[in-house]
Amino acid sequence: MSIEAFSLLIDETPSFSQSLISGKARITARIALKLSEQLGSTKDFWLTREDQFRNERHSVRSIQSLSEWARLLPISDMKKFGWLSPGKKQKSLVEACLNFFDVPSLEAWKETYGDNSMQSAFRKSAIREADDFAVAAWLRQGEILSNRIKINKWDKRKFLSALPELKRLTWYKNPSLFLRKLKEICANCGVYLVVVRAPKGCSINGAARFNKRGSPIIQLSFRYLSDDHFWFTFFHECGHLVLHENKIPFFENDGMSLDQAEEEANLFASNQLISLEFQPKLLNLKPSSKDIMSFAKKAGVSPGIVVGQLQHYHLIGYNQFNHLKRRFQWK
Repeated sequence: MSIEAFSLLIDETPSFSQSLISGKARITARIALKLSEQLGSTKDFWLTREDQFRNERHSVRSIQSLSEWARLLPISDMKKFGWLSPGKKQKSLVEACLNFFDVPSLEAWKETYGDNSMQSAFRKSAIREADDFAVAAWLRQGEILSNRIKINKWDKRKFLSALPELKRLTWYKNPSLFLRKLKEICANCGVYLVVVRAPKGCSINGAARFNKRGSPIIQLSFRYLSDDHFWFTFFHECGHLVLHENKIPFFENDGMSLDQAEEEANLFASNQLISLEFQPKLLNLKPSSKDIMSFAKKAGVSPGIVVGQLQHYHLIGYNQFNHLKRRFQWK
């Protein structure tokens, strides 16, 4: 069958069809349905083939050469964000990547960042798939930044007692103010807090893990650039440190189904942001800007967080009152 004939069959352009056949374009649910109707089998069959193909293609263990490995890293964003800066002594981009990860060889990288060894509890989008290589780069940059921070010894009780003070920071509008204070308070309790911009392919909101010295790291991507997402993710990761200290490392492999640990961390974040005494009032809150702002002041959080919680409980639509959320941008 020609590309043109196949394109007509699935109602797509020839360029897209060529990308689909070459493996560059994904078999989405819509495409899987068309393939099942025109070529046979079921929609699930084609989606399973897609998953198997992607997993095999991007398997850490399947990489055989340094050049192949480097091509799978988010090099463009790593350069753009200033993570990679090849020096005069470095002969190639591959060497710069090895230096970035602080490993001498591909095998050493696999041992550190291979399947099931990225020790992290992370939250990711249910829509977009997280790429292992992009996540590895993101986590490594977090390690680099954490090495520049001085912290006290990890003290869970001290951290718990600091949570109300951390919550008050949600009222700060300027990230240059609240991030500095957030890092200081966390460091005082023995927690590294780092904010790392996510490269292409890294659909991660946050991660909680322990470094080799046994100190906890909370890493945030600020991915949605809004205050409600940022603060919920922060307190979600706090929940992992407080509730699941002995279970870390662990993974949340997809956002469609939450395991018990993720549900517990979500509940912890919700209860920290909107305390139990205010939750009945939240569920019966009149959907108006005035009432939302008044409630936020009484609850001690930013109005955007209240909007985010109301949307989460489906009390308002995801398109409503978003003007009350604070929006940020990278510089």
